Amino acid sequence: MGLENARGDIVIFLDADTIVLPDFIEKSLTEMTARKLDVACPRYKPYPSSLLISAVHWFFNLIFLVAQKALPSGAGGCILTRRDFALRIGGFKKDLVYEDIEFIRRSGRRGRFGMLRCSVLVSDRRFRKFGVGRTFLKYLLLSMFFSFGLFKLAGLVSYPFGKYEQHKR
Repeated sequence: MGLENARGDIVIFLDADTIVLPDFIEKSLTEMTARKLDVACPRYKPYPSSLLISAVHWFFNLIFLVAQKALPSGAGGCILTRRDFALRIGGFKKDLVYEDIEFIRRSGRRGRFGMLRCSVLVSDRRFRKFGVGRTFLKYLLLSMFFSFGLFKLAGLVSYPFGKYEQHKR
């Protein structure tokens, strides 16, 4: 519904706990235009964070960067896309739990995908609540499902959405 009602040429999808830095929009739009990208994802930096949680994000950012041509990937916390392109390929599939990841993968096959040099801040609450090792292993398991296009099966993996306490600052 949001995509269909958007009016801009570029649409940015953000999770509620994703924070964009003041220069993010300008930098990302400039880079998307220069690289002629149809869809893009930034790098992800956890907040607040520990060295171990930062290392996990660094690991996944590296995989996303290295694989961006062969296997377009990114976390769904922030996706930038050309509105006309996203509509042309059918937008998000509402019957999937991980519709954002499927959209990134499908977009990369149908258009030009790229990882951007700029970053967004993402909450590390799952790592703090469930433990770094357990969360890392769950992300690896989900990544395997995503790598093979098994999005419906990935939806069977227990993964809590939106049921967290407020972070105390």
